[in-house]
Amino acid sequence: PEPTATPIPTVTPEPSATPVPSATPVPTMAPEPTIPPPASTGMTSEQDQALIELCRSQIGIRYVYAAMSPSVGFDCSGLTSYVYKTLFNITLPRISYQQAVYGTAVSSSDIRIGDILCFDWSRNDGITDHVGIYVGNGRYIHASSSNRTYYDDCGAVIESTVIFGRSPVVAIRRIIQ
Repeated sequence: PEPTATPIPTVTPEPSATPVPSATPVPTMAPEPTIPPPASTGMTSEQDQALIELCRSQIGIRYVYAAMSPSVGFDCSGLTSYVYKTLFNITLPRISYQQAVYGTAVSSSDIRIGDILCFDWSRNDGITDHVGIYVGNGRYIHASSSNRTYYDDCGAVIESTVIFGRSPVVAIRRIIQ
């Protein structure tokens, strides 16, 4: 008998990925690095100047407890409230110790025009009882109940010097970021 050929097993090849010619590759541009916006600088120089001018225009206005207008008078928080409402349409809390927690705390080394200085003049208990607005160069404007420069019977809005370390500043608050 004739030898029979042994069938050779056939293997079906696995499908393989055949490279497909592609169009000319388009170079991809690396994305621009994302640069965060600069930290806020607060007020513009024009706003700084307007704030200083408005504050200084109030010097000599009578101190009147709980008042907040040039026609009647000011107490300390009434003056700060008036300035921020007039220039920026911002309504501050009405009482000094409430203003001492409004806005953002800043250090004396970072103080800028428009920041609110919060003092503890009366009891030395760390609770704000007086506020004023910083106008630059170590100066602030506030409605003083005790200064008798303008009136014999009451205080008035005055400009004073703050001496950090000697003045009882308990907080500095930035209203406009």
